[in-house]
Amino acid sequence: MTMADSSKRPKKEARGILESDPSLGRFIAEIAWVYTNRAEWYLASLTSALGSWSMGAVSSKAHGRGREASQKAHTAKLAVKSFMQLRRIVKEADDSEKAASSNDNASVAQNPSVKSVHEELPEYISTALPTFMETFWSLSSHDITGTLDKVIERVLKDASISAESRCDRARALRELGHALQETAKASEAKADGRECQRFEK
Repeated sequence: MTMADSSKRPKKEARGILESDPSLGRFIAEIAWVYTNRAEWYLASLTSALGSWSMGAVSSKAHGRGREASQKAHTAKLAVKSFMQLRRIVKEADDSEKAASSNDNASVAQNPSVKSVHEELPEYISTALPTFMETFWSLSSHDITGTLDKVIERVLKDASISAESRCDRARALRELGHALQETAKASEAKADGRECQRFEK
């Protein structure tokens, strides 16, 4: 079985996942990047006399560390933003509660446009929901990729098999990463196309 043939099944499975839930494309893309980066680092280390100090290995490692640092900074920024949104929700809920208690039932009845705190609170949450969701996604993505990176390291450093077998694993992992990246990009392009068609109507 060739590498191209072995990548068909993962592509098919990834397409099935994305058809049922297109939002998972970001997770698949992140997983694919980790597969590819770790495999390229291992292969570059193995095929050079300099080992892990070869240009290819150092470059792959630097890309991985840079991406990890960027993810951590982005997650921290979102966490702070979510905290500020929560403070705003609590403050506005308290203000609305005080305003509602200061008005008697007669004044509220005379002015139907006045909303109770129970009516306004869902609006505050709806406004902040995108930030909360993005924070959750960033935390989940960071956790998944961090765990996956450790698992891949153990797979590629498995001393119970030969160096040639570990090299085959790395090549297969790189091919799998490319296949998943391709599928995720195709799904994203398809989703963008549907969005454009929706606005053109």
